[in-house]
Amino acid sequence: VRSPDTPTYLGPARALIDAARFSVSPTDPTPMFVRTPGYPAFLAPVLWLTDSEWAISPMQAAVSALAAALIVLVGRRLLGLTAGLAAGALVMLDPLQFVASGTLLTEAVTTVVLVAIVAVGAVVFALRNPKDLRSMPVLALGALVAVAALVRPTFWFYPVMIVGLLAVRFRHLPRRVLAARLLAFILPVAVVVGGWQLRNHTTAGSWQLSGISSVNLYCYDAAEVETMDSGRTLDV
Repeated sequence: VRSPDTPTYLGPARALIDAARFSVSPTDPTPMFVRTPGYPAFLAPVLWLTDSEWAISPMQAAVSALAAALIVLVGRRLLGLTAGLAAGALVMLDPLQFVASGTLLTEAVTTVVLVAIVAVGAVVFALRNPKDLRSMPVLALGALVAVAALVRPTFWFYPVMIVGLLAVRFRHLPRRVLAARLLAFILPVAVVVGGWQLRNHTTAGSWQLSGISSVNLYCYDAAEVETMDSGRTLDV
């Protein structure tokens, strides 16, 4: 199922395949700034292997099933098998999740990345003693949050919150160990998300992760802003 936003993801995905660049389309070399590369990077191998948009929905359905399986595993570890199965069933039967898996938008991929964050977060914050926890799960958590931000720019705010939670979780550890754990989380976020923002600054002159907020402001909110500024109403 397509939406009006679908071409803005398919174009960069085709550009990755045909021109090995993240641009508006294979024929337009303008660097893509409105969209982040996470979802087009998911689409690219599917299109490269099948050359068909029809193959994307089944792949997203499989991704959604993976999300449900991860929820079952996390629920089983935290609350027991019954709770895990019930949570997985709720996800599988959710009408919005069903629709999202068949729509060529970011929602299905965002869901599985978010569930992966929850799964690794359960290890970091609940299933392991802070003294026994190594840096690798924290590093994986940072990597997943970074990937989430490149799939859905609204995740850009997550690292600040998680750093605070990590500081509380490891507060009783020696300062050097605490600093190492925080650095393990921050490093992939800084490299991946910061690297993408540097790319945008180089190619588009903006430090924003994505230009979609500016597009939304111009296309959907500009009239309201103008009326507030001028004191006029939206009535014609």
